[in-house]
Amino acid sequence: MHGFEFLESILQDVRYGIWLMARAPAVTALTVITLALGIGANTAVFSLVNAVIFRRLPAEDPSQLVLLGWSANALPRFTSHANYGDTQRLPLRRMSKPHGEAFSHVFLEEVEKSKIFSGVAAFASTGRLTMQRKGVAAPVTSQAVNGEFFRTLGIHAAAGRLLEPGDDRPSAAPVAVLNYGYWQRVFGASPSVIGEVVSLNGLPFTVVGVAEPKFVSLSLGNVYDLWLPMAMARQLDKGFDARHDDPGAWWLLILARLKSGVPLAQQQSAADTLFRRHVPKGSGPLAKRGDAPGITLLPAQDALIGASSEFANPLRVLMVAAGIVLLVACANLAGLLLSRAMSRTHEVAVKLALGAGPGRLLRQLLTEGLILSALGAALGLVAAFWSARALVAMVASNRTGPLGLSASIDGRVLAFTGAISLLATILFGLAPAVRALQVNLALALKQGSSGSTGTASVRGRWSDMSAILVVLQTALATVSLVGAGLFAHTLMNLRSVDPGFDTRNTLTFGLSPQRTGYTSPQVDDLYLRLLEEIGALPGVTAASYSGAALLSGSWTRTTVKNLPPGGDKTVRVELDEMPVGPGFFETVRVRLLAGRALDQADIELARADQVPGSPNRPMPVVVNQMFAHRFFPVGTVL
Repeated sequence: MHGFEFLESILQDVRYGIWLMARAPAVTALTVITLALGIGANTAVFSLVNAVIFRRLPAEDPSQLVLLGWSANALPRFTSHANYGDTQRLPLRRMSKPHGEAFSHVFLEEVEKSKIFSGVAAFASTGRLTMQRKGVAAPVTSQAVNGEFFRTLGIHAAAGRLLEPGDDRPSAAPVAVLNYGYWQRVFGASPSVIGEVVSLNGLPFTVVGVAEPKFVSLSLGNVYDLWLPMAMARQLDKGFDARHDDPGAWWLLILARLKSGVPLAQQQSAADTLFRRHVPKGSGPLAKRGDAPGITLLPAQDALIGASSEFANPLRVLMVAAGIVLLVACANLAGLLLSRAMSRTHEVAVKLALGAGPGRLLRQLLTEGLILSALGAALGLVAAFWSARALVAMVASNRTGPLGLSASIDGRVLAFTGAISLLATILFGLAPAVRALQVNLALALKQGSSGSTGTASVRGRWSDMSAILVVLQTALATVSLVGAGLFAHTLMNLRSVDPGFDTRNTLTFGLSPQRTGYTSPQVDDLYLRLLEEIGALPGVTAASYSGAALLSGSWTRTTVKNLPPGGDKTVRVELDEMPVGPGFFETVRVRLLAGRALDQADIELARADQVPGSPNRPMPVVVNQMFAHRFFPVGTVL
């Protein structure tokens, strides 16, 4: 009976609150809209935070997945090293303890044969490929994976089947698995695509399946249109063929699923022992035993961050800004409801005189606030849904490929919305409710019976609270205004930063001739022909080409010996390089401090050096000022 009485009183409070809101529709609408803006802004930003910072690895039981990482006291002597942005880490010599996550295919085979783990998933990006289907060619992004990739991750097929160990053999028929989103966009989610043969870089591949919708990408920002067997990568690109069996070519990442019931330390020790036996092998050992090479098992959830680090700090700033907006909204509403509560003094006094306890009245007043918060939260969720989609679209518009970010309203976001709605109720409803109960009962009843509003008994206290709310609103608004001003000032400063080259009236576009069968000499001829034709277009003053666009965030790394001159010739130094064509510095208007720019004769010299049997001649290069100061502090670099 007591339980039913409590529920009945709750329903009475709800009905009474709705009746009061209906009597003042303007105040109710203003309150709900203000709350919707505050709660909606916080929910929209948190949905992005949830998708980026609290992103869950799209795999079965991700807590049992680990990423293999290596470390050593000195940089291993690998011939090449690749990083695809999944971990955001590169092994640099200047590190106190070099480390990384890429391994060779030879080491992957040793890990698979050792049976240390219950499953091993290896992957590497194959870059952009050209897919031809029904006479139409289009670029696609693909990822080369081993045969145990999908089984280890626990990914299921939405249509057809996924890759199996038998597909990852050189003698197997070339097959491909489509990303679910790509299947929808390009193939219209047609089941008839299963079994269809498409051409990738001129090679026929049979589409055997579509991955389930939840498996978008392993790391944020690295979204691939399709997955191919790793054995097929060497047929698509000669670069893969050259490094496939090279122990010094570290180009793939290895995920492993831990064995249940076996301690983590035991599995790490076994992998570490395997790695220590692997690196000294061959005519040129990859590392000395004194370098202490070792394996670390990194939690895959924390290691595969992708582009998350790029957005984490901006999202934290947005979250603080959204929180300030909610506080301003609550301060405004508290002032509004405080003024409204002044007219209810006589009502509260009568209820107290009839025997209602302060706790019962406080619950009724807070119930009214909860109703307003619930309505504001419902409207805020709608606003958050569209706002989050707009934010994602804005971020994705600045990227060349899909981001793989979906700011969905899931259980965690709903829980957050409920929490901030409850917080908002306390912030804007508690103070007016408490003040409404602090009345002089006799004075309030006397003034009410004489036709007075009955507010004189607590006007002084309400005035003090109103003053506090005004100060709070002013302080929060000042913080917001100063923050917005600093943000605008930062944007103005960024616009005025000199990038070191002339960005005005400069257009760029990308080509991948090798993906359509061009050989290196043909590529050089194609570029030179394009330079001549583009340079002849009306309005074009200069044209050139480079390995990557300036400020694109893409670069390659090379190893240089004998730096500085006269030092130990065995010392290797890692440097960033960018291959460029003739007239590059003139096109981007980079001023040379000394020497000359690269010209057509330098290009021909480099081409001749690529011919087998050609003499080993020094190649002309252009270095930046930092290079000159570091390695030639007292002399000339020319």
